[in-house]
Amino acid sequence: MNLRNNYFRIVLLFFLTISGRIFAQPICGTPEATRAELDFLLQNVKTLPVAERNNGTTCVPIQIWAFRQSDGTGGISQDALIRGLAYLNYNYLQAGIEFYYCGDPVYANDSDLYNFDGTAPDNDTESQLVSASGESFEAVNVYVVNSIVTSGGTAAAGYAYLPYSDNSNYNRILMRISSYASSVNGTLSHEFGHYFSLLHTHQGTENGPFSANAENVPRTGAQANCSTDGDLLCDTEADPRYDSNDFDFGTCSYTGSGTDQFGNLYTPPVDNIMSYYPDACGGIFTSDQYTQIAQGLATRLGHNSYSLDCSPPGVNVPTGLNAQLNNDENGIDLSWTDNASNEIGYLVERSTSSGSTGFRQLTDGYTAANGTSYTDYNIASNTQYWYRVKPANGDCDTYSSVANFTTPTLYCTAGSGTCDEYISRVQIGSIDNSS
Repeated sequence: MNLRNNYFRIVLLFFLTISGRIFAQPICGTPEATRAELDFLLQNVKTLPVAERNNGTTCVPIQIWAFRQSDGTGGISQDALIRGLAYLNYNYLQAGIEFYYCGDPVYANDSDLYNFDGTAPDNDTESQLVSASGESFEAVNVYVVNSIVTSGGTAAAGYAYLPYSDNSNYNRILMRISSYASSVNGTLSHEFGHYFSLLHTHQGTENGPFSANAENVPRTGAQANCSTDGDLLCDTEADPRYDSNDFDFGTCSYTGSGTDQFGNLYTPPVDNIMSYYPDACGGIFTSDQYTQIAQGLATRLGHNSYSLDCSPPGVNVPTGLNAQLNNDENGIDLSWTDNASNEIGYLVERSTSSGSTGFRQLTDGYTAANGTSYTDYNIASNTQYWYRVKPANGDCDTYSSVANFTTPTLYCTAGSGTCDEYISRVQIGSIDNSS
């Protein structure tokens, strides 16, 4: 039973229908890949043998450089930072990647760079961001500002670099505050996709079906070119790029009549994180994308101008983790003892397999600093769950002890409105519907 998620999906789709353009995936400032970058991906990243791909779970550190107004106001909140990290870990676990913050965010008070504008007369640059805040050579540098206008004049939600060059300048991601944790499958996960070598699903094809590198619709046969053009992946359908005029927000479906150069109708991947389609329509990485993410990570780990081995500060893990049923709200209440004074928040992971395998970050499984409790509402009847908790800025492999709970049969709570449970028998006095 997942009434809350269904309710919020209905609400989101309602507003999408009213104002589709507002809820579309914000524009990404990462430029279209050049021919040289495409060749690098084909010849160096995608040719990595399986043995060299990311095996198991690799911990990837992030260093946050957060900009505020010159008077110290504004800037990204701690809640958004922890929520964004939870979203990343939820999306990237299948690629064998787990993120952590390597220390506290570093704040810089600079009103000019707070609204980053790469066009004249401001001409803001990344070098200025680095000079005003700093740069790590042991973690992914994420610079968070209030607004972004690229040097080409694009108002962007964020941008990143492909692992094309062994240059520390390519070890940067620029993010807009409002897009950092806007949705579980939003801009932050999108930009890290670029960081690990993924292209837009509309790469090449957005310029028209006859343009260089445009991807054809067929996946196999003489017309297929999905392994050499477009985003170079054959399990992401050819995508002409999102256009609100060719999209039904009520059903999250493409309604356009665009075709490839052979007249085949496009059926774009509207639920893909690397597309521009609305976040509320879902957000996934495909199997081939996960493989290429792992290859992109292996490529970055092979670079010499920077590393990804930042040692986090020592943060004591919670103890005394306990799980019990919340009968009033149909949830599982977790509680623990906060033993740290330097944590910036906690992340909650859950497994339905065992107390040692199958753990995955809960999309909303996080607390602020000094947090000691969390309630998991996304539960089902007669199911055993295992939980563990860790600091967001601690070692990514160090957790609390595991707590488990097996739910009984769950029913609608008072005042919950509609639900998917049904009444199998009613007996009032002599009235009995069982016969």
